Amino acid sequence: MKNKKIYIVVGLIFLVVLTFIGIYATNSNRPVDNNNNNNVTQNTFIGYIEKITGDTANIKVIEGNILTSGDSVNVNLQGYTFELGTKVKVTYDGNVMETYPLKIKTLDIEKVEYSKISKLYMTLIDDLMGTDQALNTDMEYIAINIESFDISKEQQQDIIHYLYKYHDNIKVGSYEDLKQQGLVISSADVIPHIDGILIDVGNIEKKNDNHYIVNMQKYRSALGAIFPEYEAKYKDGIWSFEIKSMAIS
Repeated sequence: MKNKKIYIVVGLIFLVVLTFIGIYATNSNRPVDNNNNNNVTQNTFIGYIEKITGDTANIKVIEGNILTSGDSVNVNLQGYTFELGTKVKVTYDGNVMETYPLKIKTLDIEKVEYSKISKLYMTLIDDLMGTDQALNTDMEYIAINIESFDISKEQQQDIIHYLYKYHDNIKVGSYEDLKQQGLVISSADVIPHIDGILIDVGNIEKKNDNHYIVNMQKYRSALGAIFPEYEAKYKDGIWSFEIKSMAIS
């Protein structure tokens, strides 16, 4: 009788051990969810496209739990068409390969809608870049004095990354910042100039939420710069504008 009880106890212990082994094996084979949640809608992040190579885009992440692993992610662009600098929302399966940049299985990519103010400055920058294009010739970079824009930090990032559609070398700073970095070329025989262009904002007059007067600048040298004054109005989801005045040096 005693031996029978021992066999029963040993059998129960054996069953418990097998149960734990089965649970461990099941869990070890599950994909690692970087968001610790099986809800696919939470396996997303938001960022800007900073580089495109073939069907692969490198994303600078600004929002999402994937930031615990890193802020640079390669995603598969096959079947999608986006410009450099586009703000996108990426859905992935939750698995993250801990490489640099991070690698994921891309499930979906969609463009993120910009704020109304971001759209305002994007519209004006498009016109600024298309005006007097001789200033853009052989530019080695685009610099932007983003602190001169009276906008939020997120909107600043929208504008900075939007410029990637025009050049892959974007610098942030004022004319004085460029000067301190040795990027302003000047001598007794050379007019002060830079090898890129500098975008700056002067006066901003807000008439109301849908009506702005904005003075901007595209600078290449002391004798190569434009200073348009824009009057912009927002209607039906679109900014339209007219140039009220244009100074040229």
